[in-house]
Amino acid sequence: MKELLVASVIGLGLASGPAFAADLPITAPGYELPAVVTAPAPPPPPAYTWTGCYINGGAGYGMWKQDHYGEGLTPLTPLTPTVSSSGEPWIGTVGAGCDYQATSRWLVGAFGDYSFMSPVYGGAFQEPFTGWVGNENAETAWAVGGRIGYLVTPKLLTYFSAGYTQAHFGQINLLTNTQVVPAACGAGPCSIPAHADGGWFIGSGMEFALWDIIPVPGLFGRIDYRYATYNGVDLPILTSAGAPVTCAGVACGEHMQKDYQTATAELVWRFNVDGIPSGLYSAAAVPVTAEPGVGVASSPPVPPSHAWCYVNGGAGDGMWEQDHSTNNGPTVTGSTGGTGYLGTAGVGCDYQIGRWVVGALADFDLMSMSGHFQDPFTGDFGKQTQSWAWAAGVRVGYLITPDFLTYINFGYPEEHFNQINLVTASSAPTPYFYPAHTYTSGFLFFGAGTEYALKDLVPINGLFWRTEYRYADYTSATLPFTSTGALPGVCLPHCGLAMGKDLQTITSGLVWRFYLGGL
Repeated sequence: MKELLVASVIGLGLASGPAFAADLPITAPGYELPAVVTAPAPPPPPAYTWTGCYINGGAGYGMWKQDHYGEGLTPLTPLTPTVSSSGEPWIGTVGAGCDYQATSRWLVGAFGDYSFMSPVYGGAFQEPFTGWVGNENAETAWAVGGRIGYLVTPKLLTYFSAGYTQAHFGQINLLTNTQVVPAACGAGPCSIPAHADGGWFIGSGMEFALWDIIPVPGLFGRIDYRYATYNGVDLPILTSAGAPVTCAGVACGEHMQKDYQTATAELVWRFNVDGIPSGLYSAAAVPVTAEPGVGVASSPPVPPSHAWCYVNGGAGDGMWEQDHSTNNGPTVTGSTGGTGYLGTAGVGCDYQIGRWVVGALADFDLMSMSGHFQDPFTGDFGKQTQSWAWAAGVRVGYLITPDFLTYINFGYPEEHFNQINLVTASSAPTPYFYPAHTYTSGFLFFGAGTEYALKDLVPINGLFWRTEYRYADYTSATLPFTSTGALPGVCLPHCGLAMGKDLQTITSGLVWRFYLGGL
């Protein structure tokens, strides 16, 4: 069900939004419309402006990654290497804002919103100095910011946003890996207090009128993506009585720094359009034409079906979340997270029927997306890096205008992680490692995106700009704890670690399409 929600958050909203766009003719290079004559111009529609205020609410999915290390608090002194943990929550959000339409196409606005979260996966936390384990969950967040938008049509807005955000994480109760209260903690578990992290976010999205299917003036749909990075915090580790725990002779704590990605689908109700009739702007700027000899006004005819192929390339950002558990001795569950960059290249072919597009695609990503791993058997540390991935699948799209396509896609992916070489806390090499592994998909990837023709900016026929979001879930694989020498005593006869991963990426880049002809 998680995959289906992620698909609906980013995909279904993008695919449904175009259904409310202007009724424009869809053409291809080399296809000529029949000669037309201009019918009498219709009376101008009432002026409409996006200037005004609104309220919004919706739901979605998120993924966060945290880097943390044990430290002495007086003074602040790192005691361990950095470890990465992560989690994935459901999200509910409510908000309000106001926009000002500065020109016929551009607007600026300010907004604020509040989100509450419910954990789904991840959140397993291991304190690297003591080895104690617990669970960490994101609970709430709020944000204030501004946005700059561009009206693709009078009823379809695309925008970029940025601002300040703060997220609240709950208390982490710490036990030993056998779920026993540590002796140093007293009558109950030790804890790291609940805390709020502040930082900044950037994002983008699209907003579209729903009046043509829901007769509520002022009702819009919104798809929103955000990436937030938070300031680091330094928190004490406390006994059950609230006293500081001592590590290496000083009060000890944890330094934590988080990044967060979210995708939400929302409803927006705008106050200023109350009373505007449904469908008023469907064809406001489209010339009305008639075929020769017909004598009555009509829209230009839709051309025959035709096909395209393309090559694409670009770059982007991503985040992965890993849940892992031991298969030897006491069961220890942990989570690791990673972030980084990727470059992508691909090919595909599409078949267009009127406004609808169906196609097949394949692509390959080169990645450097890393997190810091702590081994639950020995307590040693290592860098865990995703280095490449590939995917093959299909997509279904809808043309808002002849130059603007939105689509959803899905298919089969695989991803490759490099060998994890373990070192001690002092960075001394050990003979222990987990081998490199290619993870297969436990479920299809889901994604969505947009493509927009650049012909008005770049004089190259067939050149488009694409932005795409994807979410993939991979089958868990048990990797052997491997050594170039003797295995440690805890691994007799052998140890293994079951690792399951989720991945989300956002990419932008160029697409060059070449026309195969009418069919």
